[in-house]
Amino acid sequence: MSIHPATLRIKVHRVPHIPSYVFTIFTQKIKVQSFLYIINALTDGTFSHRMISPSHLSPKPSWTLLLSLLAITGCLTVNKLGITNLAYLYGTNKNFTDVEYTVYHTSNFKSRVYYRFNTSDLKYQKRRDGAGSCATFRISYELFPSYHEKTLIDSGSVERTDTLKYSPGKRYYSSFDIKTIYPANFILSVSFTDMNSKESYTTLLEINKESSFSDQNFLLLNGENEAIFTPYVTATTDFRIRCNNEDARRLFVGYYHRDFPCAVPPFLPPDNEKFSYVPDSLFTITIAGGITPLIRFEKEGFYHVRLDTGRHEGITVFRFYEGFPEIVDPIRMLDPLRYLSTRKEFGTLESEPDAKAAVDSFWISTTGNPERAALMIRKYYMRVENANRYFTSYEEGWKTDKGLIYIIYGPPNVVYRQNNIERWIFGEEGNMMSTTFNFVKVSNPFTNNDYMLEKSTGYKESWYMAVSTWRR
Repeated sequence: MSIHPATLRIKVHRVPHIPSYVFTIFTQKIKVQSFLYIINALTDGTFSHRMISPSHLSPKPSWTLLLSLLAITGCLTVNKLGITNLAYLYGTNKNFTDVEYTVYHTSNFKSRVYYRFNTSDLKYQKRRDGAGSCATFRISYELFPSYHEKTLIDSGSVERTDTLKYSPGKRYYSSFDIKTIYPANFILSVSFTDMNSKESYTTLLEINKESSFSDQNFLLLNGENEAIFTPYVTATTDFRIRCNNEDARRLFVGYYHRDFPCAVPPFLPPDNEKFSYVPDSLFTITIAGGITPLIRFEKEGFYHVRLDTGRHEGITVFRFYEGFPEIVDPIRMLDPLRYLSTRKEFGTLESEPDAKAAVDSFWISTTGNPERAALMIRKYYMRVENANRYFTSYEEGWKTDKGLIYIIYGPPNVVYRQNNIERWIFGEEGNMMSTTFNFVKVSNPFTNNDYMLEKSTGYKESWYMAVSTWRR
């Protein structure tokens, strides 16, 4: 059950911005997106960009007002995200790890960010008036054009208070809107702060709005019409699909059942097997008023949902094994051992009729004693589960290139992210003894989280050293 903030005390702080795009008006021809940002700021986004004409502007913008806003806001810039160390995103000591976000484009001018977290993550204190205890949190956001640009397009914050009458341990669910103009992509930095403990955590969300057919034009809703925060569901999940195209009457679904191989060591060439976009089966879902009836995907695999069969873009719903992303049984524990075992060893493990006995035997024989084996099992499979949470794309996160490196080497010390590449550094930045991995983003219609490692034979020594550490 989720708590809705309707009866809670709310403070909303919105910082108005006229981005640096405004300067193009004075120095060059007006660009369409720049013009839209200015008009949206002046009219609070109350009209569609398809209907822009002087008669639609209310109040009518003036150069005096533009100059006044420029004088107030100036050229607001901050540090580029592309030169910010983002290693905390994959750290194991994060606060508020259960805060979840998902993005849905509500119009050509706005997007809605839904969020959810456990109230037990907050610190409750006695109120000054003695009327029980309360917790206060703030969500602050900053919107940027990309990782390598430091122009601040939009920012704001929402502060809310929860009292103990809602009881800790519930899931708090709410949303806020941001100004995003179609067609463009953005990076949203969101900070969640517990105002009592002063602890804070920041995450980055990619806003993909270049196409009106892409995944953030859809929203998965549970039976209570609340947003679903993961792209995967279980066999018993009843859900709806919301679409911002209210004229749509059918959604086209392609079902795929594929068994993808896990990643190979970083010094070996990648598997370049070409993916067939021909689905195993096709069916349609009726939609009216922008929302489907309750549906359920019971078969394992993934379901690619589109508005137009002539385009690859859409939203993909994944049905992994029951219990995902956790490792729930010995069979699931066996497969990730491919990263630590030789081909012969893994063949022997697979042939063992008792998967639990095979897993226990591997860890005891490689670590030397049951106590250390138990310690390494906890550590290893915690990384496998985290890899599933962080890196899942069209396949389980532990099978991906990022998952492979994360499991064997651990969380990176330094992470830099740009629009199409992510760099991990293990060790000190600039130290010749450090190991650096570059992951290149792959264009994939099923997911925005598909990255391929740039391979190198130079990784062989560090790989075998890292694996031997697990086997000692």
